Amino acid sequence: MDITTSEVTEDSLAPPRKGIFQGGSRGYFVALLLLCLLVRFVLAYWVYGSFDVDAWRQVLHEFTMEHNPYYTGKLNWPPLWPTILWFMGYFQNLTNIPEYILVKIVPILADTTISLVLYAWFFEKEERPATAFKLSLWYALNPIAIATCTLQGQFESLPSLFALLAVIQATRSNTVSVKSAWWLCLGGLAKTWPLILLPAFLSRAETAKQKIVFTAIAVLPTVISVGVLYHFAPDAISHHVLGYRGRSGMWGLTALNNLLSEDAGKLWSRIVFYLLISAWLIVTAKTWKRGSVGQCACLGILTFYVFTSGMGPQYCAWILALALISDFSRARLFTVVATLCVGVMYLCTPYNGEYFNYIHQFHSPLFWATNMKPYHLRMAALNFLPLWLFCIGWLVGLLRDVLKPTTDEAKLITD
Repeated sequence: MDITTSEVTEDSLAPPRKGIFQGGSRGYFVALLLLCLLVRFVLAYWVYGSFDVDAWRQVLHEFTMEHNPYYTGKLNWPPLWPTILWFMGYFQNLTNIPEYILVKIVPILADTTISLVLYAWFFEKEERPATAFKLSLWYALNPIAIATCTLQGQFESLPSLFALLAVIQATRSNTVSVKSAWWLCLGGLAKTWPLILLPAFLSRAETAKQKIVFTAIAVLPTVISVGVLYHFAPDAISHHVLGYRGRSGMWGLTALNNLLSEDAGKLWSRIVFYLLISAWLIVTAKTWKRGSVGQCACLGILTFYVFTSGMGPQYCAWILALALISDFSRARLFTVVATLCVGVMYLCTPYNGEYFNYIHQFHSPLFWATNMKPYHLRMAALNFLPLWLFCIGWLVGLLRDVLKPTTDEAKLITD
């Protein structure tokens, strides 16, 4: 069964008439759980991972020596992920699991949970477990989701899970709710990007008090936690967290940096940053109180994709789960385009002819001689050009869908 954008929307969700753990649905649920875990843990064992895995291993060692891991420069976010790594260090002492697998366990479990949440969503909508299972496979077996947590070793599944739960909760209540705010809060504590979805929720608030309470719950814990971290390590937090920007020159508008001088490139990157803020504000204003929560959340992420100065391959995972419940057809196309672009990156980076070096633990001298050098940056920008162009088309198309007059508005215009 094929579900289009109009067929899978939050606003059309109906209360379930039977539970997902009853009858044949239980079998599909368990099968999905086992499939997700099997695929991800086999790959996590077989592949060492990217530089991110080495970064998390270094953080574990810093904890062992009772050092502040933010001084390593490997942590650029609020404290949820380093806290998880701290607990995983104790877990390793009990199990002796290799570190390169250990640091992937929580992201894999979060990624599996996203698949199960999506199954529950589709089951509530369709009430046919076979259909819900088939649709949830678009995430369970999604190459981008799998590669992000098992090959690259990143933890994007954590903020993605919390963002998904926040949107689903807001959809069911059809207004802002404390539960949505707390889910968004957890997302912000993992990585700050879920907080750019804030307008999608605030536009549903009916009073100023609701807006203030929701914002306080969603944002203040992240602000306070970063403030505490700043108190103990002001230089590290200022440089690595507050001043963190993605590397420019490999994506979108800042691909032009490869044609500019170093000073001109820095100036253009700064201009692009302000373009991003302006575009986000314009899209927010245009879509205020229009569309669904999920659609507006996707628009916030797509605006970032189009105008950001730097984008890592793991960022592609941000929109997957939200788009599958909000813009199913385009989410599938995005999966295809992103998989091709990221697949080429995994195969060829640093584009020197040495295949698969990106996911090996040890690299040749040629790797280090070419990695992140000008040729690498130019090839990366060219490699991801189709994906960036697709994101532009997706942003324009979804924005047009959201701004399309409703039935009542169209009737009023006609009259």
